[in-house]
Amino acid sequence: MTGTPLILAALALAATATASQAQPDLLWDNGDWDSWDHGKGISSERNTQVPESWIVDDFILTEPVSLRELEWLAVRPIGFDPVAADFILLTSEFDTIVEYFDLDFTSEFKGIEFGHEIHQLTIRNLDIEMAPGRYYTGARFVGDGTGRSWAAGQFTIFGDTVAYIRSDFLGYPDWEPAPGVIDAVFKVYGDIIPTPPTLFALTLPALLGLRRRRR
Repeated sequence: MTGTPLILAALALAATATASQAQPDLLWDNGDWDSWDHGKGISSERNTQVPESWIVDDFILTEPVSLRELEWLAVRPIGFDPVAADFILLTSEFDTIVEYFDLDFTSEFKGIEFGHEIHQLTIRNLDIEMAPGRYYTGARFVGDGTGRSWAAGQFTIFGDTVAYIRSDFLGYPDWEPAPGVIDAVFKVYGDIIPTPPTLFALTLPALLGLRRRRR
């Protein structure tokens, strides 16, 4: 590979590397602290006082992306300190794409409501390449055998469906609509993966400038 193709390839690789080092873009906003229906939550937990459960909710991608981070609003009793977090990603048909256990996380304290702490759980460094489409994702706190943890709920539906739950109490191993017709509160972050025409548009000005400098 020589000449123009080589330059284009090098510029494309440089653009991709720069994007991976920058702060990720907000790819999907499914609500935040202000949209939460304060007091509404549903079990999403492992190794706590109840059998394990998962809450997932849907989001939509319109471009190829690399999913890097998930923010998830969670509710837990005062004094309950989780030891890790789990992450799950499903297709629109609830087939598992990835399921990660015992991940590192950050937890930002947001306030106290009805005797419970509200925390914004963030899982980073996921780096999952995804095609356009509709997906389900979820996160949960992992306990030390005590306490409880819930996903914060809201009555506004941001995607195509309500949140879904998988639990011993609700038809495990099937996923069922979450009781109360609620949505989870979360945000998805990542990088848009440039398609070949987009890469050409991004690199052509630099290439033309390089040619002008050579003259």
